[in-house]
Amino acid sequence: MVVTSLGLLLGARADAGVVRRGSGKCIIEGRFAEAGAIAATVEAAGGELDAGELLVARQIAAEGRSRAFAGGVGVPVSTLAAITGEFATIHGQSEQLRLGTPERQRDVLDRFAGPEHAAVLTEYRQAVRRTIGACGGAP
Repeated sequence: MVVTSLGLLLGARADAGVVRRGSGKCIIEGRFAEAGAIAATVEAAGGELDAGELLVARQIAAEGRSRAFAGGVGVPVSTLAAITGEFATIHGQSEQLRLGTPERQRDVLDRFAGPEHAAVLTEYRQAVRRTIGACGGAP
């Protein structure tokens, strides 16, 4: 139950089978401490942190409909996954939620490479933006 609940808070696909027989819905809530690093992402989604903590929830109806909440507002499950993916990784048999996308894998490798690589990467990204802007494209 704990792993399933955590998976749902990390954006896993909801299944009406988690709703207890006779209940209309299942609610999973979580609190992530020291969430200041993602404050801008939460605010961009319309939510806010509570004393530096992020409160998240998933609600699954017995009919199968799922709703997600982050920082006190309803958000798409994909947004919840992007926000909470920074806090936890679930490793299990045939299951790896956090490194499932190429973007996440590149991010992990870039951070592993250290501050020198980060500086080169920042310069590269700025050069690409300037080049695209000079060509009349959207930066």
